[in-house]
Amino acid sequence: MFADALCLDRFHLSGNSFGCTNTAYYVMNHPERILNYILIAGGVGANVVEAPRVPPKDGKFTPNPDYQNIPFDGTEKSMSDLMMGIIYEAKAVWPELVSMRTKAALRQADSQKARQEAQAKLNDDPNYQQWLNAKGRIDKVTIPAVALWGVQDVLSPVENGFAQEDAMPNVQYFYPDQCGHQGQTDQPEMFNQLFLEFFRSSKVSWKTAEWAGVSRRRAINPKLVDQPIEGFPAPEPSRYTRGEPARV
Repeated sequence: MFADALCLDRFHLSGNSFGCTNTAYYVMNHPERILNYILIAGGVGANVVEAPRVPPKDGKFTPNPDYQNIPFDGTEKSMSDLMMGIIYEAKAVWPELVSMRTKAALRQADSQKARQEAQAKLNDDPNYQQWLNAKGRIDKVTIPAVALWGVQDVLSPVENGFAQEDAMPNVQYFYPDQCGHQGQTDQPEMFNQLFLEFFRSSKVSWKTAEWAGVSRRRAINPKLVDQPIEGFPAPEPSRYTRGEPARV
């Protein structure tokens, strides 16, 4: 409805965390409207990854395995604590940003409550669940797509990104270093450059791909990343099992 109101027939789409999930749902259910899309540190729908979700305490790369999710209680302090927990660069959490996000969250409080109540009624509806079921759907989509997952994500460890990469053969994954759950906040220049290139041409330059930590867990996709003169480096999946962020 929002896209219709803006008179957008086709467009680029991206989301972070639960916004990533919303992006995946939209792509699955309205593929004719998407030019290309970018996923950031979030799930892509039910049943795509069969392995259990990796909790913070089991993440090899997380800088804070003892992380506990901090609920937002409507105060700026709780918003600041929440952001400080999931953002790698503490300096990015400046007071004006905390105030802005607190006010935005409070404005959405009523609509969020209504959404949760409606969701509760739909959770047992088998017809609605088919809309959410992503297995055999999002992994089959051929619309150009890339995904970014911060190596130092404490909310959802990067191993969850590895599992999704394995289940999504058509999406090129990137694992930027010194990035938490909101990589676009930790590394805005890097994310902006990758978004600019990919939304413009559905391809990422090799220079930007290296900067953003292009995945070497499998062969790099030449349809989504420009190949350097010397050719792509060979896959090196072992570097993603040692728990050494600098190596990724």
